[in-house]
Amino acid sequence: MADAANGEEHVEGVIVGPEPGPEAEPPQPPVLGAQRGPRAARPDASLDLPGGVISYYVSKHAFAATCGNPMHGACVLTRSSTKRAHMKGRPLSLMAAWLQQGPLHDTKESHWRTIAELACDAEALRSARQELLLLPAAGGVLARERGLDPGEADP
Repeated sequence: MADAANGEEHVEGVIVGPEPGPEAEPPQPPVLGAQRGPRAARPDASLDLPGGVISYYVSKHAFAATCGNPMHGACVLTRSSTKRAHMKGRPLSLMAAWLQQGPLHDTKESHWRTIAELACDAEALRSARQELLLLPAAGGVLARERGLDPGEADP
């Protein structure tokens, strides 16, 4: 039975809406890039390390190293993956070295004070990168880091 007033048709107790006209637009695909809501909080790549977790967020073009020391509370170091950023878009050495230091510090503040020192410690950065390269699961996070330009050395 049809109800011409609202364009609905009743078929065996089911209401079937009117046929879409030519003005109906097909559903649009989701927009990639910056996202809001619960999805924004999930990393696009992550790597568990003995001192914590390194995650990458496409929406922010950023890495986050989350310290695993429970005495530090919310202890997170973030760095961008862009070339103009501190560590020139290659922050994983610093982040891995920083996470290694976490268990050695009783407070978040003490742990945070090591960042500037580690950033200047070429040997600590080289060692941390070598350890990352040996981890089979590190590929997802390492792939998000900016590649080296010809003749460029790691920071």
